[in-house]
Amino acid sequence: MKEYQWWRDALNGKFGPMHENEPQPGCYRAKDRAGKMQPVVIWKDPTADGMRPAMMAEFCGRTIEADRIWSFCCRNPVTESQIKAFEEAGQWHDDAPVNRLAGIGDNLPIDEFEALKAEISGEREIAEELLKEPIETAEQADRVSAWVRKMPPLSKRADTLRTAEKQPYLDGGRAVDEKWRDLVSEPKELADKLRKHLQPYFDRLEAEKRERERQAMLAVREAERKAREAEEARLLAEREEQARLAEGIARAEAASREESQEEADAAREEAERIAAEAEKERAAREAAAEKAAKAAAEAQAEAARIAAEKIQAGRTGAKTSWRTIITAKIVNYDKAVMALRAHPEMREVVQKLADKMTKAGMPVEGVERVEERVVR
Repeated sequence: MKEYQWWRDALNGKFGPMHENEPQPGCYRAKDRAGKMQPVVIWKDPTADGMRPAMMAEFCGRTIEADRIWSFCCRNPVTESQIKAFEEAGQWHDDAPVNRLAGIGDNLPIDEFEALKAEISGEREIAEELLKEPIETAEQADRVSAWVRKMPPLSKRADTLRTAEKQPYLDGGRAVDEKWRDLVSEPKELADKLRKHLQPYFDRLEAEKRERERQAMLAVREAERKAREAEEARLLAEREEQARLAEGIARAEAASREESQEEADAAREEAERIAAEAEKERAAREAAAEKAAKAAAEAQAEAARIAAEKIQAGRTGAKTSWRTIITAKIVNYDKAVMALRAHPEMREVVQKLADKMTKAGMPVEGVERVEERVVR
């Protein structure tokens, strides 16, 4: 029948012109005062005589003028079989599956946590049944979609109950924090003030230490210079003494061959005297070189001791000390970014910024917009 063509097209998603005072015959559904979808059947009254409306409707067990309900149901066409199934089961074809544990009153635990836990357990069973079969028809898709829409309210209820249960503890925690806040913060603030008060004293100690370190390094260099000079003098003197000794021995040997025995003995005695003097001088030079080396070592040890000194104040167990705090000062931002670009945390920050700007529709060089269709 042509008068039902508008409704048939609407069932296939092809809605014709819709006007408030021009209802179209067919089967529809609309929400009642409780917010639940109820069947609406619109037909053309064959007895209309100009005094009565030409189109009538059946809604919530009452017959009414169709134009009173038309604007509420025109976008929700259903089939006759779907209305019949609703009247038999009390549930529409695309409603969420009925949870046997939901809304059964005294059968649920009194505790809100246990009651919601039981209800969600029932929803889980239904979801697992729906997940066992692939979705191949629109009716299956409608049922799963309805169930998907049913889950967020359960999550919201759980979160609301969780917040309500936790709130007294949060309030109590804030009250405890408020009570103890000054007692916790005031000693820290006083310690910071005292540290700042100590700062000039520690600055002076630091300056004095640096001066002592400088003087110690000068002493080390001077001691090392003296040790080198002593060693060089020792080596030079040894070479000279060896030459003198060799010369004396040579003269003694020549005298023994060419001159009298008396002269040979005198030459030998002179050589022995030279050797004895050389030995004494060598021992003195070695002692001097050893003393210089020892002085250099002591100077180095003193410099190391000064460098290792800790600048501190207070007795054991109650000391304050000078500490070095290391921070980074960025002097070239571009170079710093390039140096850190491969760091995982840098990549994470860049990804977040790129996502934010791309979602806002702002182009970013080196970034492509990716659109992914997902079910929500």
